[in-house]
Amino acid sequence: MPFLKEGKNTKIWFQTRNSNDNLNGLLELPGGKIESSETPLEAAVREFHEEVGVMLPKENLKLLKIHKHTEVDNFIFYIFGYQSQENLLNRNGWHEVNTLRLSSFEGKVPSENLKFLGDILKTL
Repeated sequence: MPFLKEGKNTKIWFQTRNSNDNLNGLLELPGGKIESSETPLEAAVREFHEEVGVMLPKENLKLLKIHKHTEVDNFIFYIFGYQSQENLLNRNGWHEVNTLRLSSFEGKVPSENLKFLGDILKTL
């Protein structure tokens, strides 16, 4: 999860999901499934490169949170943070987030992501 800290403001980079399901059009953090031969960190680097086209150096990623999906057994989110530079990624993907105004993201991000977004912001 790329993020920017600008004083007290935090921006997180989201991509817009393009799929044939009920998540189509929602803002989502890049990610995917871990392959049997890789660690969660290696999967994060690979998935980000596959989905966004940018190779993030794994030594600059920090595990921020491990979140178990509340509705799906054995489904775990490993959320890695990457303190980015704004010009590294598409400008349209940056969204200012605030723990006090997370409700502004309701209906714009998958509900499970909204559940852990507040916790993530506290660690940044």
